[in-house]
Amino acid sequence: MNALKQGDGLWQISAQVTNHRETAVPALQVVYALYDAQGQEIGRVESRRDTALAPGETWQAQASTPQPFTRFSAKEIKEVSSQP
Repeated sequence: MNALKQGDGLWQISAQVTNHRETAVPALQVVYALYDAQGQEIGRVESRRDTALAPGETWQAQASTPQPFTRFSAKEIKEVSSQP
């Protein structure tokens, strides 16, 4: 996982998610928690993939936020309905 502040002031969070199952995952969501310098959660952002992730395939998940933060973590990675 990585976070990079873009020239436009937005933060870009990126992560690689690999399907280690023997079957495809229909759709995925990754929720990232954002924290301030005191360790308090100050927000959440998400990445969503609405197409199947095949066995062994890796998805380059990305999320953007204008919210400044000190650190972040992947809070949840889950299979979701493929309907937005």
